[in-house]
Amino acid sequence: MGRTPMKTLEQDRRGWILVSVLLITGLLCVFIAGGWAIRFPSSWRLAAGMGSSLNPDSEYLTLPSSAVIQPLDPSILTQPVWINVFLTPGAVIPTRITGGETTPLPVITPTPAASDVPSTPTAASPTPTSTVAFFPATQTSVISTPRKATSTATLLATKPPPPSADLAITKTNSTSTYAANGTLTYTITVLNNGPAAVTGAVVTDPIPAQVTGWTWTCSVQNGATGCDGMSGSTNYSDMVNLPAGSSIIYTVNANVSNNAAGELINSASVALPADYIDPNLANNVSTDTDSPGIDLQITKSDGVTTYTPGGSLTYTVLVSNTGTFTVNGAVVTDLLPLQVTAASWSCLPATGATCTSGGTGNLNDVISLPPGLQVTYTIAATISPYAAGTLSNTASVAAPAGFIDTAPGNNSATDSNISTSGEPGIGPPNGTWQSIPQGTSLVILLSPAIVADGDAGYPDFVYYERLALPANPTAVELDWVQVEISADGVTWYQVFYWGDPGGSPDTNTNVDVQNVIGDLCLTETDNCVIPQDRLYNATGITIDIDDLVPQGSYPWIRIYSPPSPDVSEVDAIQPYYP
Repeated sequence: MGRTPMKTLEQDRRGWILVSVLLITGLLCVFIAGGWAIRFPSSWRLAAGMGSSLNPDSEYLTLPSSAVIQPLDPSILTQPVWINVFLTPGAVIPTRITGGETTPLPVITPTPAASDVPSTPTAASPTPTSTVAFFPATQTSVISTPRKATSTATLLATKPPPPSADLAITKTNSTSTYAANGTLTYTITVLNNGPAAVTGAVVTDPIPAQVTGWTWTCSVQNGATGCDGMSGSTNYSDMVNLPAGSSIIYTVNANVSNNAAGELINSASVALPADYIDPNLANNVSTDTDSPGIDLQITKSDGVTTYTPGGSLTYTVLVSNTGTFTVNGAVVTDLLPLQVTAASWSCLPATGATCTSGGTGNLNDVISLPPGLQVTYTIAATISPYAAGTLSNTASVAAPAGFIDTAPGNNSATDSNISTSGEPGIGPPNGTWQSIPQGTSLVILLSPAIVADGDAGYPDFVYYERLALPANPTAVELDWVQVEISADGVTWYQVFYWGDPGGSPDTNTNVDVQNVIGDLCLTETDNCVIPQDRLYNATGITIDIDDLVPQGSYPWIRIYSPPSPDVSEVDAIQPYYP
């Protein structure tokens, strides 16, 4: 027997009402139970007298947090509302936080009490909010229990220190020069001074621009391994293993370019792997530097061995480059001797070389010389009529900066000539002499010059009288004579005067009539006989000029024969050689 439709609908409606009531009742029970479960007093406080076992001066607490714990990415964190609350004794901490924009909680300052009863707040907010508040506390007493501090080294030491090894390298080719289109041999020594053994050290050497190719060989000592040789025209790199005290020696043969120029600088280095420490990095690189080596040569000649005072000489000076580099800026010089009063010169370069076409006076010229070429100078010199002694003329060539002349001995050349006049001789006495008539003088341009160097009391030059032959071969008959010197041939200084009537004795000589030969000649008489043992080198009168003239060089000598019964006779003049 079936139900009626109306009755069925009424039963369904009652069922849904019952289910709804049960659901609502269950939810209310959950809320009520949850509320009681999480219910706390409106606030809680820390006891003002509570002690802390934390040591505020411990290294752990004073370290920056980043030194102990790596910081988290703030973008993944949501800060709690109590993030800035400091838990200090006596502080009141809110526990009920409600939402909404309301009045923030005030800071509550506790009042210290004799007991542990918390102080009464001076103010309160009727409605707690989620605003963060700081609660400073006044600590009445703190009893701390010290704890053993943890050292920084213990906190940070996560692994043992890296091994230490002092690697050193040296490089040399035992020369300071190189030649274009030549070769160089380098020796490179790599050494491990310890204390640790090294696995995977790297030796490197970039190829210099002037080197077209090189070959490398190596040998090991005391347990080193891994060295490799090579050949080619690229940079060199080698990974090696070096126990403490071991070494590797590399031999490098380098071929230099035809067009090489400038300093050839080659640096080799050795480096430790990343997990080692080298206590001395200063010896990890070694550099060898070579300059272009050249050979400039010069020759000079006038084709004769004598000269005539008042005459002339023609010199030929040849400068050549026998090296492998073009030399730009070499300097050629020729300082004319004192006996030459004037000169003119001209230059003829080989094709490809350059020099100045000509000039007058001293030669000082800058030239350019490619390898194997030369320049030729012609110098026309006029000789002074007063020239005496040896006429020496020196020319030289000097390499410019950046070059080293490998044979400096051929960078200068000297041509020497002796006078055809013969007397007076310049040098030791030779037994022949020149007569100077009474009332006349003889002027000599001496080379080398007499020098006044300030050493008063020591002779500077010697005037030689002739021996009294044949009447007295063991003595001289000293004539009246006056000797003067000059630095320029214009201003003259008297340095010796035998026979000066009423003059002062020549105490600057070895023939002082008062102190030396007074027993022979009571006065400075003409033809005073003086034995050879009273003179220098048998016939010489030594003369000191330092108290009579300014310091300097005096190439001019004038010998004057005063009026007397006979002529003055001079054998030779020379600087003093003790």
